[in-house]
Amino acid sequence: APYQTLRCPAKEPPQAVFVVIPGNPGIASFYQRFAAAVNAQLAADVQVMGLAGHVGRGTPGYNAFGSVPTLSDQLDHLCSTIKPLAERCQAEKMQLIILGHSIGCWLALMVARRLRAEATLKDVSPQLLLVTPYLQNNRDVRSFEVKYQLMRWAPWLIPFICIFAEILGRLPARLKKVLLPIDVSKFDTQAVKVVQEEMLCFGAVNNYLRLGRT
Repeated sequence: APYQTLRCPAKEPPQAVFVVIPGNPGIASFYQRFAAAVNAQLAADVQVMGLAGHVGRGTPGYNAFGSVPTLSDQLDHLCSTIKPLAERCQAEKMQLIILGHSIGCWLALMVARRLRAEATLKDVSPQLLLVTPYLQNNRDVRSFEVKYQLMRWAPWLIPFICIFAEILGRLPARLKKVLLPIDVSKFDTQAVKVVQEEMLCFGAVNNYLRLGRT
């Protein structure tokens, strides 16, 4: 499945590679400001590894009706994309830092475990940063509980929600902003732009909802 990668190379010779594993939805563009801020503060190459399938319709390889990667598939995807960075860190004697956000925390833990088990990466010990770890269903948050119950008891609604998102995504930006849920409209300008331009399509919403059911 296609995925998005956001890169912020260091302006000076890097001392570390800083990898960000997003939460759900796993669209790398949501982390653009964060990646730029980290890049400005640290002598590190920063890369946000988007989750497989979590892309907008303009992304090469996008398929609205393609297979939806499972959580296990996401782990395999991240291991295969982060391993070359670990090999680079070993060759150039740099530190590998992996930051996970939300469900990305679990993925970061599993990626680090696999990398540490690699015989060819014995000199690499990834440092982990976990931001708002999401390792189990957050039933205390009302917005999550509503979505959880909806996906549990009415999964047949998912295609209709995705179709609505696809239609909404093709409307003018001003109209989309009016029709977006209140909690989304409160996001910062960059995040709202990502929702409008990348998130509102059948494929991205389908991957978001189905990963949320795991």
